[in-house]
Amino acid sequence: MTSVRWIFLFFAINCLWLSICYGQSPKDIIENVKKSFSEINNDKLLQSVKLDNTSVIGQMTDGGNSLTGYFNGSTIRKIKVWVGLSFGIRQYEYYLKDNQVFFIYEREEDFRYDNKTGQILYTHPKLGFEGRYYLNEGKIIDVKINGKKRFGEKPIISSLKDIKVNVKRYTKALQADL
Repeated sequence: MTSVRWIFLFFAINCLWLSICYGQSPKDIIENVKKSFSEINNDKLLQSVKLDNTSVIGQMTDGGNSLTGYFNGSTIRKIKVWVGLSFGIRQYEYYLKDNQVFFIYEREEDFRYDNKTGQILYTHPKLGFEGRYYLNEGKIIDVKINGKKRFGEKPIISSLKDIKVNVKRYTKALQADL
């Protein structure tokens, strides 16, 4: 064989060996995450538990809040947090498998101001920020962000430690009402 063929064969074997040793590629992991969260969203048999205006989320807000858990038996599969603020609405969805977060969806909608009437339009918020965070075994695989948060805050994914603490606290509160 020529040296070019040996080099090609060497790289092909190494690529195969790396994919076997290190598992899936990030693209494959993202596809599996998408499939898993779609299955959760389409599962009509999940039992939901909703806590309105709960202090578990944090401080009470002027627009209220809610915490909703979706369970398969006693296993939590999804947690949805809704927070109403004076300037808009923040929503967070945490998707879990084996008690570990594998996907987070974050959304911020801002209330618009009507200059003609001088009033805030509470019924038609405008999407200001959207974040999709793909995780695998507790590590960030990919982040997709559109827009900006109203006050320039960092996306929720910037602190995995806080996410783990919050999800654990939310799960405990929701399971108490199951």
